[in-house]
Amino acid sequence: MLYLHTAGWQPGKPCGRFDSDVPAVLSEVCFDAIDQIGLVHDSIHDFMLKLQLFVEFGYHAAKGGM
Repeated sequence: MLYLHTAGWQPGKPCGRFDSDVPAVLSEVCFDAIDQIGLVHDSIHDFMLKLQLFVEFGYHAAKGGM
């Protein structure tokens, strides 16, 4: 099992040391990255379910049916 540690991102934290438009851009990029991680997670989850079905079907087919 893999874990992605994201506690350091703090997407809602204000960024006071930047110009006024930069914090909004940084927050948007952070949320876009989180969305991409979710898409990758969903793809991996779908693949693992399909792999499990394939393995189970292959096992039962080799044993003479399902």
